[in-house]
Amino acid sequence: MPMIWTREALFGEKYTEHELQEFISECPPVEWQHENPMWSLSEQELVDELHHQKKWRHHHGIESLKDTPDLYGAYALRVDAMLEQLDGVLQRFEVDPLSTSFLDIAAAEGYVTNHLFEHGAKDVDAVDLNEGNIRRIWMVRAVKQISGGRVGRLDLNYIDWSRSLGRTYDVALALGIVYHLENPMLFLRNLFALTERLAIIESDTPVFPENVTFRGYGAIYLHRDQVTLNSGNIRYLTEMRPDRQALAEMLISAGFSEVHAIDPPPTHRSRYVDSGEKTMLVAIK
Repeated sequence: MPMIWTREALFGEKYTEHELQEFISECPPVEWQHENPMWSLSEQELVDELHHQKKWRHHHGIESLKDTPDLYGAYALRVDAMLEQLDGVLQRFEVDPLSTSFLDIAAAEGYVTNHLFEHGAKDVDAVDLNEGNIRRIWMVRAVKQISGGRVGRLDLNYIDWSRSLGRTYDVALALGIVYHLENPMLFLRNLFALTERLAIIESDTPVFPENVTFRGYGAIYLHRDQVTLNSGNIRYLTEMRPDRQALAEMLISAGFSEVHAIDPPPTHRSRYVDSGEKTMLVAIK
């Protein structure tokens, strides 16, 4: 009996139609926001707004958020591990935050961007698609009295999204985003185009037994997931998730000269990082 696949059977209601035009249209320039809109709130209003937000993914070093009942604890542990790895990368590759330009791609709540500012960085841009995340970035900066930096909204679906930034950066950060993409190879080509020195990539890297049938042993699998654009607006997509070997080969194919795997952090242990299910790589231009 022949097999038949249908949209309803595979996706049910979790389907978003994507027209080709969404990908090939010219990406509009990022509208950078320089001023923190949260500065207009009083201290009490800011605290109230901070705690009104649900399911923070990280505590951001804010003591009152550490005890929030719905803090996404497992994700926060992952972020702590990732930040420790990042500090090690900056030291290992002699990156001085004070004199380095950074781009944080898919910055989420801004834990990496603000971490860089707290370590002396002066030139850090952050982009994300989710309007709620952008609001949280500004909120945390206002609470922690962090000034400087630009924040913009960017859809990584566009074929030429790197052009929309209007500049290049010494260090590009692509932390927790590669595995959320329908076209990861295209993303990595944009990453190469905007990077002057090195790119730091953290991604889910599914662990498969080595299969000598495939040259290079790299593998990619499909995963159905969703991306929240803003409140009540969800985009469903089929992601292509490369394992560590495949991701390294894709980075080389995109133009980077060499790729380094970063060891798990010694202090903030994470079973996902320890097992290889999550990997941090450094790609050298």
